Amino acid sequence: MSKNCSQPSQFLRSNTLMTVATNANVTKLYIATFDRAPDGAGLNYWVNNSGLSTEQIARSFFDQPETQAKYAGVDTETFVKTIYENVLGREGEAAGVSYWVGELNAGHITQDQAILAVIGGAQGSDATLLENKTDVGIYFAEHNQDNNPDAFAVIDETKLDQKSVELCKQWIDGDLPQDATPSTYYVLDDSRTDYNITGSDKGDVFVVEAFKSATIHGKEGSDTLDFQDYSPAGVTVNLSTGLG
Repeated sequence: MSKNCSQPSQFLRSNTLMTVATNANVTKLYIATFDRAPDGAGLNYWVNNSGLSTEQIARSFFDQPETQAKYAGVDTETFVKTIYENVLGREGEAAGVSYWVGELNAGHITQDQAILAVIGGAQGSDATLLENKTDVGIYFAEHNQDNNPDAFAVIDETKLDQKSVELCKQWIDGDLPQDATPSTYYVLDDSRTDYNITGSDKGDVFVVEAFKSATIHGKEGSDTLDFQDYSPAGVTVNLSTGLG
């Protein structure tokens, strides 16, 4: 994110910038700061009981033991790169990273303001990914009141495509096969005339929406093959050994 597509530091310091806390924007703070989905109790507290704006919550996060432990001894450049990865799922452009490192080192902005700037600067596919993560994060909080180790994994598993969002929600609901995760989910559709897929050592889910022919190597784990309304004719499958 370059300087010209982000909020300037003067705007970030303005006392008039006070956004009402909602489930969506506080979930984005969890994602950006901790790289995880919120727990239901925490999200409810910040949104409904803290009486704080989004900006004040972002600042308060840095008073929390989790934040202090996560960023203890972390230099400014590493901090900025981490926030880019958390929010956008990718490395930040060199110019954008350099700009925010300079702003932080000069004392023009604080760490919580840098987080808000990166969130606010997400555009295009970056914004889509962040919205997908936010959608999944809120869903996770609705189904998990306390801290849960999957809070990190479910955000990491959320991708740009809507199918990953749906799969993450099914994962949260416990509807995927044992050991399966959204990243072990494969869709066979009409975008290709043939498939030769090798799964993972975990529980893979193969969903056949449309195809002409396919060979699926399931490898290890508890694999699921869902043909939906399609005939299995022309498909060679060995889910147990992964051999052709």
